Amino acid sequence: QSFIAEPGRPLQRTLLSAKFSALTRKLLAGLLCNQMTFAMLAVPLLTLTGTAGEKLQGDVAGSEGAACFTTPAIRSLQSLPRGLFVGSIDFGSYIVALTQHDALAAPYHRIDKAILINQALLAAEPTEAKRLIDDVHADYVVLCVTKTAAALVQGGAVGGFETLLRAGETIAFLTPLAIASPVAELRVWRVIR
Repeated sequence: QSFIAEPGRPLQRTLLSAKFSALTRKLLAGLLCNQMTFAMLAVPLLTLTGTAGEKLQGDVAGSEGAACFTTPAIRSLQSLPRGLFVGSIDFGSYIVALTQHDALAAPYHRIDKAILINQALLAAEPTEAKRLIDDVHADYVVLCVTKTAAALVQGGAVGGFETLLRAGETIAFLTPLAIASPVAELRVWRVIR
């Protein structure tokens, strides 16, 4: 960037400021820094680099339970009547993107209150969990129940409502649902009203 100095006048930028107004520069900066713009540019770049669509399914390489977050697993929830899901926070964005359902929480910093309610619900004792479920009008609970999760439960590493579900305990206000999921670890319960 070059600058022009004239006696008695401040330095002036010759590139952007000479061609665009302050408002236009701010709008351009906002557009370039916008998350949606980034996403619109990222998809063609991923396509050009040969990253296949099936690789963009949200699974975390090498992590147990990653299959629960694949497109076929999440799409199996479409067979259920439309409703609001609570459960592991990582399910939220996939449920909203791949099904007709809603999710209480997802890993987004702008929905901090919903995230806190979701986490409190999973950690609560069943009576308190039921109250929180009723407060948010949730219809379903979803979890990925893996061997490691079951081992943690048996070892007493985690507590509350989520622990009971992972341990296979019966919760009076939930009915386990059989869904046609290609992933056996994906478990769903319907809230009994």
